[in-house]
Amino acid sequence: MRGSHPQAAMLLRTRSVHGFGMVRPFLAVGLTDDLRVMVARVVNPGRIAYFPGCRWVLELPADAQPPSPGLVLEMSDG
Repeated sequence: MRGSHPQAAMLLRTRSVHGFGMVRPFLAVGLTDDLRVMVARVVNPGRIAYFPGCRWVLELPADAQPPSPGLVLEMSDG
């Protein structure tokens, strides 16, 4: 369905994300190269979020608990 995120995370190698075409807000988490959380913010439909100094952006449902700044995330297949 256009404009909706599944109830899962999506990791993107980018410094910015947008909510164009979205019908709901989502949580965007800016991460460094080593997956350290720098900042988290809600992105509303039709808006752009830029994360200077970040290399990755993790998209989560808007109601997700944002990870704390400084926390280093780990990737897993399971």
